Amino acid sequence: MKRTLIALTLFVSAQVAGMPIDTPAQALLAKVGHDHFAAASDGLYTGVSDSSLKTQLNAKIDAAAVAFANAASTKASAPQILAILKEHLGGIDREVLDTEDAEHVAGLFEQMLDGFGIQGSDGILNNWLYGFDPA
Repeated sequence: MKRTLIALTLFVSAQVAGMPIDTPAQALLAKVGHDHFAAASDGLYTGVSDSSLKTQLNAKIDAAAVAFANAASTKASAPQILAILKEHLGGIDREVLDTEDAEHVAGLFEQMLDGFGIQGSDGILNNWLYGFDPA
């Protein structure tokens, strides 16, 4: 939580100073502090209604974004980034989520991987989401 607040403070400071979001680390930090589990305005995602679960999930996504941002700023390798994915995704209990919310979690992690140009998770997302990797 402390690292998330520090990262958010640095990001806000950069924005106030007029610095553009032009690095993968800055783009990841821009995600911190948002409600990742609010209902979508187009109605395609209904969001998480349990406020306690929503708070927990938002904190875990923010922590993952900060970890990925740190990895981006140190030019981490793809295997290192996938290890971060596995660690943070493993901290989210798939069993307490319905399918829609679990797919949303996986989509958020896919978006973070996209910032690194990583197109696949080596089965990490499928194993978490479905319990196996069909590939």
